[in-house]
Amino acid sequence: MKKLLLILLCVPMIGVGQGSNNNSILSAVYYNKGLKKVELQDYSGAIADYTEAIRLAPDAAAYNNRGAVKNILKDYSGAIADYTEAIRIEPGYAKAHNNRGSAKEKLKDYSGAIADFTEAIRIEPGYAKAYVNRAIIKESTGLPYCSDYKMACDLGLEIVCEWYHEQCK
Repeated sequence: MKKLLLILLCVPMIGVGQGSNNNSILSAVYYNKGLKKVELQDYSGAIADYTEAIRLAPDAAAYNNRGAVKNILKDYSGAIADYTEAIRIEPGYAKAHNNRGSAKEKLKDYSGAIADFTEAIRIEPGYAKAYVNRAIIKESTGLPYCSDYKMACDLGLEIVCEWYHEQCK
C-alpha cells in the first residue's frame, strides 16, 4: 500500500514543467503501439498509431515505419511521401533512402530507385541490402550489376554469394 501511495504521489510530478517532453513521451507510446500492431498485422491500426506519434512529435523513424506499412498495403505513393519526409527530417537516414528506393521500384521509377539505393550506400557503405536492391534493379534494366552482388556477398549475405557465383563468374 505504501508503494502504491508513493507511486501515485510521484505521477503528477512527472509531467510538471516538461511541456514538449510530454509530447515526446506520448509519441513514443504511440510509436511502440504501432510496432506491436504491425506484428499483429493490424496495418490500419498501425498507421493510425504512427500518425498520432507524428502529430505529437514528428520523427523520422515514425515516418519511415508508417511508410513501410503503406508499402505493405501497396500504397507506394503514400509510402514514398512518408520516406521523403523521414529523409527531410534526417537526411542521413540510409534505411529511409533504401525503403523509398524499393517503393519507387514498385512504381517502375527505376532511375529514382537506383538513385535512392546509391544514396543509402553512400551514407552507410556497409548496407548490404541496398547493394542487393540496386543490383536487382540494374539486372532487370540491363545495367551492369555484378559488382553490387559481389559487394553484398563480401558484406556477408550468403545467398547473394550463390547468385554472384552463378550469374557473374
